[in-house]
Amino acid sequence: EDLDDAELRQALLDLEAAGVPRRLLKRRAALDPVTGTPTVREIGVAATVGNADAVLGPLSPPTIRPSTGPGEGCEGLSSSSSSTATTWSSGNVVEGRVVLDGQKHFFMETQAALAVPDEDGRIKVWSGTQGAPFTQQMLGRVLGKPLHRVEVAVRRVGGAFGGKLFAHLGTALAAAVAAVKLGRPVMMHNERLDDMAMMGGREPMTALYRASFESDGAVSALSLYFDLDGGNDAKMCAGDLSMASQWSDGCYYVPNFKVNGRVHYSPRPGNTSMRAPGNLQSIAVREMVNAHVAHALGVPLDVVQERNMYTVGQTTPFGDEIGSATFNWTVPTLWARIKEAVAFDARSRAVAAFNSANRFRKRGLALMPTKYGMGPADYRVGALINVYAADGTVEVFHSGSEIGQGINTKVAQAVAYGLGVPLGQVVVGDNSTSHVPNGTLTGGSGTSETCVGAALDACATLMDRLAPYLEESGGDWSGAVSAANDDSVLLSVTGMWKDSTEYSGSFEYATQGCAFSEVEIDCLTGEAQILRCDLHMDLGRSLNPAVDLGQLQGGFVMSLGYFLTEEVVYTDEEVQLNLGTFNQKIPSAYDIPEVFNVSLLPNTPNPTGVLSSKASGEPPMALAGSTFLAIRQAIEACRCDAGRTNYVQLPVPLSVQAIQQACLTDRLGELPL
Repeated sequence: EDLDDAELRQALLDLEAAGVPRRLLKRRAALDPVTGTPTVREIGVAATVGNADAVLGPLSPPTIRPSTGPGEGCEGLSSSSSSTATTWSSGNVVEGRVVLDGQKHFFMETQAALAVPDEDGRIKVWSGTQGAPFTQQMLGRVLGKPLHRVEVAVRRVGGAFGGKLFAHLGTALAAAVAAVKLGRPVMMHNERLDDMAMMGGREPMTALYRASFESDGAVSALSLYFDLDGGNDAKMCAGDLSMASQWSDGCYYVPNFKVNGRVHYSPRPGNTSMRAPGNLQSIAVREMVNAHVAHALGVPLDVVQERNMYTVGQTTPFGDEIGSATFNWTVPTLWARIKEAVAFDARSRAVAAFNSANRFRKRGLALMPTKYGMGPADYRVGALINVYAADGTVEVFHSGSEIGQGINTKVAQAVAYGLGVPLGQVVVGDNSTSHVPNGTLTGGSGTSETCVGAALDACATLMDRLAPYLEESGGDWSGAVSAANDDSVLLSVTGMWKDSTEYSGSFEYATQGCAFSEVEIDCLTGEAQILRCDLHMDLGRSLNPAVDLGQLQGGFVMSLGYFLTEEVVYTDEEVQLNLGTFNQKIPSAYDIPEVFNVSLLPNTPNPTGVLSSKASGEPPMALAGSTFLAIRQAIEACRCDAGRTNYVQLPVPLSVQAIQQACLTDRLGELPL
C-alpha cells in the first residue's frame, strides 16, 4: 500500500492473495526494482532553532549502504576541522560522519504464548507482551472474534525492552490460530536462534554533524542528520527517529540548532524499538560533537561540556524551559558532586602519568551528563482494586505489563500506602484485558509511575467510601471493611491515570544524571577493562530505591553491550552470523566495571511527579557512552605516541577489533618494536 508504482503494488497484492507471506513480500519490496538499491522513507525537519543552515550550510543525507563491519570509521573517515571555513562560518567548524551499528534483542525469555480455547467461542491467550489490549485487538481481527470473547493475560514477561510491543504477535497469533483449529491448548516458545533471526532490534544509524564553535569551546551552531536502517519494515522505526531527534540536544545549549533525518528500508529483518530507542544513539552523537570540538581546540572534553551546558532560563529546541516550575534542573549539581566524589582532577593527572609511562597500555577517563525527557500525559492506564471483606486483604489489577521493571512492586506499595494497610495484605493480580481493558502499551519508562497514579486514584475513591466506617472502628481496617460490606458498600473500585499538569514544550519533566568512567586498554589486542564507573542520578523521590537502583545498573550494563561488545554481523547475502549465546557477545562478568558506584541525589522531589518521583528504566542508558568517551581518550594517547594527532571517528560498537585498528597496532610496520 505504501508503493507509488501501482503496477508493482498490485503484483505484490496478488502474490499475497495467493498465500505468499507479507513478510517475504516486504523483503522483496524493500529494494528498488530497477536499481536494486534500498528505498528511502524521508521524514522532515524535526526541529530548527535560529538559522543553522545560514551558518553551516545544509547537510546532505548519507549514502545508504550496510555497515562494512568491525573497525569501520577508524581510518579513512577522519573528520575535518577548520579555522578558515568561511563558506559556513567565520569561526571554527568541525564535521563528521559516525557509524552506529544495531543491537539485537536478547531477552531472558524468548517470544512465548499459551492459547487456551474456552466454551462459547472464547479463547484466553497468555502472551509475553508489552500491550495486552493491542494483542487482544490483533487476535480478534485474525480469529474473526469480537473482543469480549478474546482475553489476553500477562503475569510477567522475561524481558521485553520494546521487542514485545509488536514483534511478539507472530508467536501469539500462531498459537491462537492452532488452538482454535485443534480445540486444545497450544503453547509456542521460540528457540533462541530462531528468535534472534526473526527479529531486528536497535536500528543501525549513520549520523552526520557539522558544528561551528568559538575559541572558548562554545558551540554557536549545530546541524545533525540521522539516517536509520529500519530493515524490511522501516515504518516501525519512524517513532525511533522522532525520539532520536527530540533528545539530540543532550544537556547542551546551541543558539542555532537543526536536526533532520530519515528512515530507509533494507533487506534485513524489520527493526523494533529497543530500550531508549533512537535517543541512545543521538545523545552519544551529541557527545561526539563535544569530543571533536575539544580535540580541535586542544582542551579536555569536560571543558567543552561545561562551557555548553544548559543554564536555568534557557529553552531547548523543543520548547522545554530549563529550570521551570515543572522542569527542574539538577544536572549542574550532579556534575559538581560526581567530579568531587571521584576526585576527577587528581585522576586526570594520574591517567596522564600512566600513559606517559606505558607505550601499549593506555588509560582514559570521561564524564557525561544526561537529561531524559518524560511525558506522563501520553499514558492511558487504569487500576482495579478488590477488597475481601472476610479478612481485609486486597487484590489490585492494573493495565501495565510486568517486564522486570518492578511495576508490580511499586503498585503494591502504593496501594498499601494509599489504604494504610501492611504491604503483606496486598497482592497484584495478573494483567488481563478482562480486568483492566483499553490501556496503552507498556514502554517509555512511564508505565510504572502512571499505574501507581491510577492505583492511588482508586485508593482515594475507596477511602472516601470507607471513611465513616474507619472513624467508627477507630481506624481498624478489618473492622471497617467488614462493617461496610454488611451495609452493602461496594468494595471494588477502579481508578484511571489522568495527568492535569500544564507545561510548555515536549516534556513535562526530565530524569537527569551524570556518569564517570575510567578505562584501561591493551593497545596490542584491543581489549578494554572498565576500571571504575560512577552514576549519580536524580530520580526525584524514588518510588522504590532498591528497584530503581537495579534499573540504573541494568540499563547501564545493557548499554555497555551496545557501545562496546555486541556486534551485529551479516554476510553479503544478508544472513546474520552471530546468533545465539555463543556468538552474540552480551556483557559478561569481565565486561562490567571493576568498581561500580550508583547513587541517588537526595532531597530533590519532582514537582510534578507521581509521589514526587521520576522514571528510571531508560534514563541511564546513554550514560554508558562515558565508557566510549574514556576509551577514545586512551586510543588518542596511543595514536599520539605513534605521531598521529588527527581526529579520528570511532564506530559503535567500539569492539576489540575496532580498538586495535584505531590504535594502529594491526600494522606491524608502524609499531616501534
